[in-house]
Amino acid sequence: EYSFTPHLHIDLVLWGDEIDDIIFKKIAEKITSDGGRATHLTVDGCHLLTDSHFATIFSDKGHFPRLEALSSRFCPWISAAGLAAISARCDRLTRLTLDNCVNVDDASMAAIAANSFPTLQCLDVAGCSKITDRGAVAVVTSCAHLRELSLHGCVLVTNRTLEAMVVDTEAPGMIGTVTRPSELASHAPPKLERLSIAK
Repeated sequence: EYSFTPHLHIDLVLWGDEIDDIIFKKIAEKITSDGGRATHLTVDGCHLLTDSHFATIFSDKGHFPRLEALSSRFCPWISAAGLAAISARCDRLTRLTLDNCVNVDDASMAAIAANSFPTLQCLDVAGCSKITDRGAVAVVTSCAHLRELSLHGCVLVTNRTLEAMVVDTEAPGMIGTVTRPSELASHAPPKLERLSIAK
């Protein structure tokens, strides 16, 4: 049995192996019945959740309509389906933390880019080693308000991603310009304020 004290904003932190699909559904339903005021959701290390159920909670039920920040660190289950549902429904999301989610790959990044997360400012996919330039470039050329990006430990990301960001970018260490690859979107990438790309 979970209970919540009504507030204008709720930070909901769930952690570890005690949270499964059934418990998460009950929590989501309770949050929604209380007015859907949760603005920050943390499900770090919740290994028993499944991507398909997570996607259903967001897409079919419309839970967490005011979500501004989602952290799903160390969640091996999260992938493209869940991220597609989140990006389609959470139009207030400014921060998305997915570091060390082993199934976050180019399809996941494409799901983020597809709806362009119009409000997304911070994206952390550090340690998501399946991401390549294709996924990274899709995000940096689609999310117009992105200010912070962590690709730390994404060993398949190369200078090609940097080339997509150099034009009209003020990220530290970005000097000069290069010719943008022809298949990239024509609009300028975001002006990053913080970039982590060390391997």
